Amino acid sequence: MIKTLQLLLALCCFVFVLFSPYTKLFVKVMCVICFLLWGLIAVLRSKLPQPAGEKLFLNFMPPNPLNKFVLFFLSSAVFSTLLSVNIAHSQRILIERYILFALFFIYGAFISYSKKYVLPLIIVFAASGFIFGIGGIWDYFRSLNMRLFTIFGKPVDFTIYLGFFIPLSCALAFFAKNKLLRFIGWGNIFLLWPCLVFNASRALWVAAPMAVLFICFLKNKNIFLIVLLVITIGWSFLSPVYKKRASTTFDVSTWNRIDIYMSAIKIFKDYPVYGAGLGMSEKLLRQYAQPGGFSDGDKHLHAHNTYLEVMADMGITGAILFMLIFAGFFTLLLRDKLLWLNYPCDEQAILLGLSGSVLATLIVASAATIITVGVTDSTVFWFLLGIVSGLLPAAQRIKAATEYT
Repeated sequence: MIKTLQLLLALCCFVFVLFSPYTKLFVKVMCVICFLLWGLIAVLRSKLPQPAGEKLFLNFMPPNPLNKFVLFFLSSAVFSTLLSVNIAHSQRILIERYILFALFFIYGAFISYSKKYVLPLIIVFAASGFIFGIGGIWDYFRSLNMRLFTIFGKPVDFTIYLGFFIPLSCALAFFAKNKLLRFIGWGNIFLLWPCLVFNASRALWVAAPMAVLFICFLKNKNIFLIVLLVITIGWSFLSPVYKKRASTTFDVSTWNRIDIYMSAIKIFKDYPVYGAGLGMSEKLLRQYAQPGGFSDGDKHLHAHNTYLEVMADMGITGAILFMLIFAGFFTLLLRDKLLWLNYPCDEQAILLGLSGSVLATLIVASAATIITVGVTDSTVFWFLLGIVSGLLPAAQRIKAATEYT
């Protein structure tokens, strides 16, 4: 019975990564179904004879080296909600977003714990990138707009998903041995890099190459040099329009977001410890703006910087705990490099690719409010983080120590 439920949970996760970009309602439905399945699995497992000294909560949360960091961050979110200037609003944000993120992190940890599900899920996820590439190129040449934001006419969080797909695809193409993984990886490279240019996100123009170079440097210095050369040469083929835009990447005055950043900083100064409350940036940014800072019709409800928004919403406490999640992940990745380099090639490629996806997302987060808002790309991010952190050698040691079954 437990194995059947585990299979159903894995299948729901497969469906989730394939269709999540296109509808928020679908993500919420999948979360509810996954929650029910995981709850049943945990209850049934708790009825089995437990190893000596086994903790009951381990039946509900698979062993993962980032568990404590995620739980501390979630606890800080609860405190920020209780101390919010608008508890009702923050409570809704806590339930609709932060608890959702924690649940999908657990689902990802489950997938990585049951390693037999990792490979098929990555194939499905990479295939979703293939769809993105085809749909994106189709829309670009059909409309010839300067910036690409749609897939077959459907608006999506294009920038964020490119940040997920491009590092993963490069890792699969360069380092995997599975022929299907390599085929999808190379296919995605030829489809998604043009989409990267057409999307014209300056943050992603920095994030995607840096993430790919990072994973190549960790694995193979020769490939790192080749990729660096290709990216450098590729720059010369950009059209003058894109070159002009790229030249302003680090010119903050061209971002038209200074007033928004300053508003977020002012909120943080007024609520430095636990912040104004979850989601309160959406309510307070206009109030804290300079007169005429942005018009009433301006749709900027977020700080356009994830780290500033976390500071404004959750204070220094939440910001530190938020950063500790990723500091812990990359510390473990780099510390145990010699250990995961002994993994099978496909597992190495997946670990490197998803690590690159995490890094690219964190870089883009410096110019966009992501990871902690929305229910589509954000849930996918936490789900992928659950998977990749569960593949770390530290996770395998925890697994052996707890005898989790």
